[in-house]
Order: sequence, then structure tokens, then C-alpha cells
Amino acid sequence: MLMDIETLPWAVLTLSEPEIPWEQLHVLADAVADSEAARQRLIDEARGHFGRRYAGDESVYPDLTDLSAIAVLALAADRFNAAGRDDAARFLLEVLCRSAAEDDDCLTMVGERAAGRLGAAVVAPALSLLKDKRAYFPGLFHVSALLKLAKDADESTRQAAVEHCREWIRREAEKDEDSTELGYAALMLADLNDKESLPLLESVKDRCFPKDDVLEAIAQLRGEPVGPPLDSILENPWLEPVEQWLPREVKETRDWLARPDSDDPATERELDEDSDAFKRETADDRYADLLREFRDSNTVSALFGIDRDDAEFFARCFLQFSWDNLNVKLDELDRNETRHILLVSFPTNVAVTPNEFGPVPKILTTFLTWLGEKGLLTDADSLCKEVRACSSEMLTRSANPECFSTGKIILLSAMTAGIDPDDREAVDQFARRMVSGRRITDTPPPTTIRFGPDGEVVGLARSSRSKIGRNEPCNCGSGKKYKKCCGK
Repeated sequence: MLMDIETLPWAVLTLSEPEIPWEQLHVLADAVADSEAARQRLIDEARGHFGRRYAGDESVYPDLTDLSAIAVLALAADRFNAAGRDDAARFLLEVLCRSAAEDDDCLTMVGERAAGRLGAAVVAPALSLLKDKRAYFPGLFHVSALLKLAKDADESTRQAAVEHCREWIRREAEKDEDSTELGYAALMLADLNDKESLPLLESVKDRCFPKDDVLEAIAQLRGEPVGPPLDSILENPWLEPVEQWLPREVKETRDWLARPDSDDPATERELDEDSDAFKRETADDRYADLLREFRDSNTVSALFGIDRDDAEFFARCFLQFSWDNLNVKLDELDRNETRHILLVSFPTNVAVTPNEFGPVPKILTTFLTWLGEKGLLTDADSLCKEVRACSSEMLTRSANPECFSTGKIILLSAMTAGIDPDDREAVDQFARRMVSGRRITDTPPPTTIRFGPDGEVVGLARSSRSKIGRNEPCNCGSGKKYKKCCGK
């Protein structure tokens, strides 16, 4: 019986209603699993949507067809025939590469999740893409991560993945400089349990930066302990059900769209990070004396029960987010930007426990009032009102691990493990163990913190990596903005 694809509920792909239309999405999944015409229609809808968006057509918003179409393919993944799996794999790999090139971390992550749902069938198309590209390209590490699915493939496909990783290592080892890609390929071989590659890894271990990646791969292949085991979804994000990740991504995308345009120079007054002006003056450079003055002021002395160092720390965070990331001077700060700092920047990036967030509203209103009294803020009263209006939601988000960046998660976890957060080498080593073989700079798999009744960190649990604003500090800890670091 032929299917009339025109009668299918294509209109729901826009996700225009508050609730996700699961029943209709499953109807579409059933259709694309059975019908080549329906599958091609879905792919064409999604490709056209993100093509227009990436071309700068803002009229596509708030239509989320590209996101929902990928979810439909993920829902149908285990029911495709061979041709269907091939169509879906090639399209999802296209999504991975295109979205990574456009700094679209949302579609990059959901593209990887959906592609991984195809299982071993995605390995051959991924290898073909990697062979064509050879050199680094946006999305390289996301595409390469899918090769670990070769361990469940037939022996010829598994061996092809192994040979690709070996060739990648040899190519990187021939370069003049130490290579981060070499370590990633080594960890892939460890995931594929290719013990025959041990001599190769031993021969190149001094060419890898950081060296720990190859050493960890060698230890893993030898059966030596390499750190505590993680939840399987942390290592294989495609195992997370669509029903869990789609609502989260929809909410984050809607929140993103509701923000001020972070790429509009008129809104953001953006400085080029490569410019001399940016290199000359950071928030610490610009406001160091001001922060010391605030710390030592009678105003801070009058804050009962609040430590001077805490007052200075949170004031510094506020200035760093406004100047270093939004490039907003004090006398230009408005309520929208203040709200963004409080509801996005603070909960996402300030690595303190929920209990330690308690005095933040009082500290910030005191700081803003103090700045107003010094004539450095023209609208201090209005900004203080915004702080008070946002305080409850900010404190809620600061206790919600769904809002945390990976960098914050890693720092909190490291501190729980007794590691000094100022010891960068120790934190880096901990982070590599924590993400179990994936580079921090390759958008690590989702993880989060579980808190005890008193706000203490009691362990790790699976969750989502919070979406990072393109102008937020990168979660890898480089100090650069996300869009100029891991978001490239």
C-alpha cells in the first residue's frame, strides 16, 4: 500500500507549540522508517531550514524544523533498512560538519547523538568522510567519535576503523610540532581494544600533547586502571533517549533565541580578541584597582556575615562577564545585559556550590550601589532592581546542574576529589580521566553533579552540558571566548 506523504503532520516540525508533539513525531518516524519518499522529504525540510538559517535568513526563527527532523531520524534509527540507514547517516554527517563550521553546538551535539543511534552502520560513511577530508575540519572529533561504534561492526569495518586511526597517528607523528590529534586517535584505538597497536603508540608517545592521552590509551590497552568508570551515556552520548535530550535542547534553543543578539556589534560592542586593544586590557587590567578599593571599603565591612574575599570575587566575576565577554563598559551596562550575566553567566560558569551562591544578590546590589555613589554607573538603582528581580531564579539555576558548563562541572568535581582548582596541571589530568578519552576541547560528553542536602557535591550523575553562549568563556578553560576556541 502506497503512503500519501502529503497527509503526514509535517507542520509539527516547527515545534511552535509549548509542548513537544510526541505523538505526531512518532507518526513521522514510522513514516520515514518505511518510506523512502517520506525520508527524503524530511531530510529536504531540514536541509532547507538550516541552509536558510546559516545563510543569515532570520525569518526562519522560531521555527525549529532542523532540530525536530534530526530527532525524528533518531526515533526511526533502529527501524531503517540498509538504504535508509545510509541516507540518514550521510545526512547526519553533513549536519555534524555544517553545524560545527557554523559554531552551532546544539545541532552538532544532536547530530552526533542521532548518528550514533544508527549504530555500526554509521561507521563506513564516517570513514569515507574522514578519508576525503584527511586534514582537520570542523566537526572532525565528533565524526571520529562515531568510529568507536566499529567495535560492534563486522571485522572488516572494525579493521578499517583501526587502520584509519593508525594512519592518523602516523601522519600526525610526522609533523614538526606535537599533536593533540595524535592523542585522540590513540584513545580511539583504545576504545576499539586494538592491542596490536601498542607498539605504534609506544613509538609516538613523546609526540603527543598532552602526553597523558597516549599514556592513558596504552594503559587501557594493557588492562591497567585509568580512572573510575563513568556512566555509559557519558562515554556514548547517543545512548541517551530522544525523549530526554530533545526537550532539553528545545528549551535551551528557545532561551538562546530570547537573548539579546550576541553577535550584533551594536548590541555587544564586540572587540576582536586578536586586536591589540583586546590584548592590552582585560577586566582584571581595567578594574583591578577598583576591585581592591571595593574590597577594602567600609561598604563591604558593613555586609554582615560576608567575607571580603567573597565580595571581591563575585564583584570580579560580574565585571569579567560584562567586560571580557560582553565587552560592555560600566557606564553602558543596561538591565538586559545585567539579567543575562545573572541568569546565564553566573550559574553556568562560576564554580562554587549552591550554598556559596547565597550572598551573591546582596553582594552585587551593594557593589552596584557603591559604583553608583562613585559616579561610575548612571543607572545603579535600575540595575539593583534587576538583580533583586532575578535573584530567586539565579539561585535556582545555580543549584541546577542542567545549567552548568562542562568547565564548572570539572572544577567542582576536582575540588570534591581534593584537587586544588588553581593547580591547572592536576585539574587537566582529572578532566581527561573524567571525560574518559574525549578531549575537553572536543565538547565533552554530558555530565553533571549531584548535591547533598547541605549543598555539598556528593558525586557525578548523567545530565546535559549546558549550552554555552558564543561569547561566554570556553568550557575548556583556555580563557578565550567559546566561539573563538572550541566553538570553531
